[in-house]
Amino acid sequence: MVYLASYAQASTAPRQVRVYSNCAEVELQLDGKTLARKRPDQDQYSSHLQHPSFTFTVPPFSGGTLRAVAYVNGRVAAEHLRRTPGPAHHLLLRVDKSGRDLTAGRQDAVFVYATMVDAQGTPVPEATTPIRFAVTSGDAELLGDNPVAAEAGIATTLLRAGRTPGTVQLTATAQGLPAATLSVRSVKP
Repeated sequence: MVYLASYAQASTAPRQVRVYSNCAEVELQLDGKTLARKRPDQDQYSSHLQHPSFTFTVPPFSGGTLRAVAYVNGRVAAEHLRRTPGPAHHLLLRVDKSGRDLTAGRQDAVFVYATMVDAQGTPVPEATTPIRFAVTSGDAELLGDNPVAAEAGIATTLLRAGRTPGTVQLTATAQGLPAATLSVRSVKP
């Protein structure tokens, strides 16, 4: 696996980009051009880790695509990329059930995430616009603050199932963006 733990944001100064991987080497590319290919960091912080991170310094750039390519025995094993986002275009809603169904009648709750994305679906981490959630049908309620200020382009709420199982419709809205809807099914205990 390989994971770029930095956003591809416009910058005016050199920056550090951290990459996590369980592979032997990682190559970092900017717009298809190799910046560096490295083995894991070796310093006082990483010496006791089974899989230390990889730290790269990237030049200033105004936009583009960062790609991390991980290698095992000289062969590509995994890739991950980050694109510089455009302006916020719409919301994407997803529910985190953590492998378990939402159960009615048990005070069961799940996290719901609304992510502000650009026209290509790239998250916009600088977006902080408040997002309002609403249950539009079904037996459920929202817990916590509403609206929720986005952090790193994502707003999170908790959806608690009511007593009656069935489909719950949830809507998220943010100023200047079209509303997004999501269906979540709660099951019998």
